[in-house]
Amino acid sequence: MGLDAPPLEDAAVNARSLTARPRARACACLLALAAAGCKPDRPAEAAVTPSRPQATLHGVRMRVFHGEELALVGRAVRLSFNRSTREVTAEEALLQFNPRSRPAELRAPQLRGNLDRRGADLSGGVRLKGPSGLTGETAAAHFDIPTRIATGDQPVRLRGPGYTVQAGGFQLDFNEEAFDFQGAVATELAAELKGTRP
Repeated sequence: MGLDAPPLEDAAVNARSLTARPRARACACLLALAAAGCKPDRPAEAAVTPSRPQATLHGVRMRVFHGEELALVGRAVRLSFNRSTREVTAEEALLQFNPRSRPAELRAPQLRGNLDRRGADLSGGVRLKGPSGLTGETAAAHFDIPTRIATGDQPVRLRGPGYTVQAGGFQLDFNEEAFDFQGAVATELAAELKGTRP
């Protein structure tokens, strides 16, 4: 007759597994604690904040030439430039186009632009002064430097000799001295141009 060993083997296996489980759990806990205490070598990403300008200039004057022709002059009370982002901001900015022939001006309390995109956003109450006594006002405008076109989706009011125009938005081409208006457009003529006679 033989002995049946499975009950004995089962008891030995169960005893080993009971002592192995606490060891495995302790090892797993130690590994988890060690992993939690490890920090990566790379620095944690900081929240995106605007970087400080690398240069701030006061009383800035500029001249821009197209070939030999002086195409633009400008000035700003203060100008800041950030080399890493190529961002430019200016306060009390004045841009004058065609200064030697038919000058036109854009003025704005705030200008923000990017040298790579070659454009600028003007805000804080943009004013236009054009040839032949044309003046205009709008809250904000975008100026594209290569095309010399200003656009705006805010209401605009223009005054010329004997007329006033109001519109919901605009596009001004400084090359052609031409306006395109968007939205509702209202024109008011001065009394002397309306043809009223006593």
